Amino acid sequence: MPEGLEKFIKLPSKKTRFVSMETALLISLKKIFQCDRVLDKGVFRPIRNSELELGGEGEDLFLVFQKAIFERRRQEVIRIDFDENISSHLIKFINKKLNYKDVNTYKLPIPINLSSIESIFLKDFKKLFFPKFKVRFPERIKDFKSDYFKAITNKDIVIHHPFESFEVVTQFIDQAADDPKVLSIKHTLYRTTDDSPIETSLVRAAQKGKLVTVIIELQARFDEERNLKWAKELELAGAQVIFGNINMKTHAKITLVTRKQMNSVINYAHYGTGNYHPRNAKIYMDLSYFTCDKTLTNDAAKMFNYLTSYSEPTTIKKVVYSPITARNKLNELIRNEITNAGKNKPSGIVCKCNSLVDKQIIDEFYKASQKNVKIELLIRGICSLIPGKENLSENIVVKSIIGRFLEHTRIYCFYNGHKFPHKKNILFISSADLMQRNLDRRVETFIPIENETVHEQILNQILIASMTDNTNSWQMLSNGNYQRKEISSKEKKFSSHNFFIKNPSLSGRGSAKLKSRAKSNLKI
Repeated sequence: MPEGLEKFIKLPSKKTRFVSMETALLISLKKIFQCDRVLDKGVFRPIRNSELELGGEGEDLFLVFQKAIFERRRQEVIRIDFDENISSHLIKFINKKLNYKDVNTYKLPIPINLSSIESIFLKDFKKLFFPKFKVRFPERIKDFKSDYFKAITNKDIVIHHPFESFEVVTQFIDQAADDPKVLSIKHTLYRTTDDSPIETSLVRAAQKGKLVTVIIELQARFDEERNLKWAKELELAGAQVIFGNINMKTHAKITLVTRKQMNSVINYAHYGTGNYHPRNAKIYMDLSYFTCDKTLTNDAAKMFNYLTSYSEPTTIKKVVYSPITARNKLNELIRNEITNAGKNKPSGIVCKCNSLVDKQIIDEFYKASQKNVKIELLIRGICSLIPGKENLSENIVVKSIIGRFLEHTRIYCFYNGHKFPHKKNILFISSADLMQRNLDRRVETFIPIENETVHEQILNQILIASMTDNTNSWQMLSNGNYQRKEISSKEKKFSSHNFFIKNPSLSGRGSAKLKSRAKSNLKI
């Protein structure tokens, strides 16, 4: 089946009807092969190992990855999907002829490539789509006539995607590329698009003679080829391109702009919880944090020194990072909540991330629960912790929010001896999930949120809205299964996604910040 072939054929009829290309081919085999009889037929798809086999040390990484991407097409088959009507005889025949041994096999309804269904929805079922909403552009940027440096100097800003435009990120870097006062731009690239406006701006900045340094992660699975393309373009423009450590993925999302102002040099930093990916930013829920705080920007500069020299930084003051300090800091914060519970102080933890599978962190959560620490976990994907177990996890609640947007934000909050929400709760946003790979084998950042307005927005708007959500929420039971949250007749329906669509953020409100401030804060 060629990649460019239509996956569905629309049938002529008053009603909307489609037939899959697989079905059309199966019923046309006699004509295709010019034969009188078909002995057997079916559809199958081999799935290959996607891990790249890399060369040894000292080799040119660019060439190593080019070769590995090409060879991926011939990697070992680890799974085969068959259509549900295929015969067992044909399955054995295919496995024998193609030499597929000890491979997992699955029978699935046609189409076996489920993502192809999207092509139907885009054409004929628009009524099933969510209504469009208007993406907000932060008033605070408009107040400063789109001068990002003045706006950030005035106050730290956090942007909540996709409800607030990702153009804030692209325009910030675009302005830095053209500003004659900007001396350098440093940037980490994990995933992006072929036509990325950010990378285009960085190419232009390098061509203008600015010092541009880009840490490109070549091991971003299935984006390796795209990242190689950008590496080549950036190098040709004069940028310094660094591929990072072959044994440790760079997953942190940081941009650092150095600008000469009057008689001093000022740093501006962007920290993100998601990728620099304009298309994903339309459906992924993420946070972009802009600051010129001296400590946070100095820490960003030291992170880039770490990424370009591999020497462990010793003077990072606020930013917590993997694989050096993050695990110990998380353990320390969890144990501090246990200490507070023992002193009858308010104690609790709220975590919002994609996955929780790290055994050590899970054990720490269990210990905290046994000491009466209240723990609420908003885990969108895989969660290996089981809540509600007697004498183990009675004080832990796990829920997953599945709705219109992909929950991708990583937020970590610790009560710190104060009720929740409180301005003295310890709060971090991060690029990392609670997985061993994120804590031990990747470069990740945990950014402390201390600015009052940003802290209030993330706690009182984003976290509480997510905790209050009862229309998109699935709660994990003590047997490990999930159950959709039941809404009683007395309970009011609340969708966190609809709330974010309708309510402007505190951070981005600018001169309109007093309007509807009360209704933009929730209480639990």
